[in-house]
Amino acid sequence: MLPRFFALPEMRYQNHYVWLVLISTLDVILTWLVLYEWSGREVNPVAAAVISEMGFFGAVALKFASMILAIIICEVVGRMNDLRGRLLAYACVVINVIPVVYTFMLLHRAGPPF
Repeated sequence: MLPRFFALPEMRYQNHYVWLVLISTLDVILTWLVLYEWSGREVNPVAAAVISEMGFFGAVALKFASMILAIIICEVVGRMNDLRGRLLAYACVVINVIPVVYTFMLLHRAGPPF
């Protein structure tokens, strides 16, 4: 008999979550580029405080912990109301795309870091 953990239903919005992980990873990579290659600064005050206290890896942990929390919330909401859960998962992706696109535009304007 399998443990109860393996009896859980599959995740509801897997395609959204793949995009969320991709966009979150791009955000982490671009943040590193801005901070360490372009000598920029973090504009998110929460992330800036985490970076100053725990370093860049603390900010990475914060990013992925918030991503996991968002996925859990989408799953809980989606099990109560599928449409709301799907819209929430979509909104999570769109909200995470905004700083990535903005950072790409800033880096394009800034030119090479050297």
